[in-house]
Parts: sequence; C-alpha cells; structure tokens
Amino acid sequence: MATAYYSISSEDREVHHNKTNCPDGKRIKPENRRYGTDGRPLCKECPKVSY
Repeated sequence: MATAYYSISSEDREVHHNKTNCPDGKRIKPENRRYGTDGRPLCKECPKVSY
C-alpha cells in the first residue's frame, strides 16, 4: 500500500488518498501534497483503483 497523502489546498477535497494512481490524488500539485491522513476520511475513488 502506498503512503497516505492529502492536499493542503482549499481547492481540493478534504480527504486523504492511499493509492498513487487515484485520479483525484494525481491532481494534487506537488507543493500542496502532505503525507499522512490529517484525520481526513479516505477518498471514495481510492478503493476503486489498483496501485
């Protein structure tokens, strides 16, 4: 499993991701990406994709 990550940008949803190829997660700009969950729920798209 990939390391959990989330975005600090207000333009992105308030969720965390755990798949590197999640379509929503891939849109996060590198400067806005932080590692961990920050207590956010898992993105609904992550379980739908493979690694």
